[in-house]
Amino acid sequence: MKTLLTAAALTLFICVAHAQAETKVAEQRIERQLKRLAKGQKDGTINPAECTRLKAQLDDQKTRLAAIKADGKITTDERAEIDSMQDLVSERLFKQKTDGKDKEKKRKKPSGNNR
Repeated sequence: MKTLLTAAALTLFICVAHAQAETKVAEQRIERQLKRLAKGQKDGTINPAECTRLKAQLDDQKTRLAAIKADGKITTDERAEIDSMQDLVSERLFKQKTDGKDKEKKRKKPSGNNR
């Protein structure tokens, strides 16, 4: 009986460790996206409203990732969901940074009468 409990505990530990290892890549990607977001806000390519919206989406990803790894295993469907969520936010972040709208506001207007 003691051996059976030890084996069950060991199996659970291995499953949780495996799930944590699998989600580590996703967590690192979220952190990189947060850094991109902060950089975009700092350099003016992402405005505060866009930043707030994208930050909320990244926070949702963190919450969902925690829920997925809570049971100790990640299914193929869950892995696909994680990848899809991250691809979507990454695409939105890229579009916001490169749309040019916010950068135009930051450019200096020419001074004087340069003809």
